Amino acid sequence: VLCVAWLNRNSHKRIELAIEAVARLPQGSLLICGDGPDRDYFQALGDKLLGSDRFALRYFSFDRMPEVYRSADLFTLPSLDEPFGLAYLEAMASGLPVVTTNDEMRRYLVADGGLFCDVADLDIYTQTIANALDRNWETIPRQNAKRFSWDIVAIKYRDVILETIAQSKQAKSNLQPTTVNQLN
Repeated sequence: VLCVAWLNRNSHKRIELAIEAVARLPQGSLLICGDGPDRDYFQALGDKLLGSDRFALRYFSFDRMPEVYRSADLFTLPSLDEPFGLAYLEAMASGLPVVTTNDEMRRYLVADGGLFCDVADLDIYTQTIANALDRNWETIPRQNAKRFSWDIVAIKYRDVILETIAQSKQAKSNLQPTTVNQLN
């Protein structure tokens, strides 16, 4: 299981939940990729709950991340909220299914490329990870990530701009010149 995040205990990422959930699995390991002020805290927690044979915390340069994503079987990020969540898209584009928080933004981003749950309930979170690992996802995550390719996003922007122009022209054509007689 892979988790990519800024390592800060006071952030909304809630990395400790991923460590605790994977520790409850009878097998499997967790790789956390990231850096931050609480790196030592998360290293100690992972070592304590999973041991060095099931846990690693590493930092990789951006250009190595595709290789890291491809080395995992599942991606999880139990954050409280995410304005967009690029890491989910990177994971799915690499073929990884996602297990994450059940909220509107994640349901939109991840769609059928993963599973959603109440990650604060460790029993449910652990079981959802196990279920995701047992499922054959084939190309579903990768296909889902394609919804956010630059080619598709550029076309959507173009369509919004053209629609805005059309609405503006329509609004101008609906305006009638006001005459003095109409004001009286």
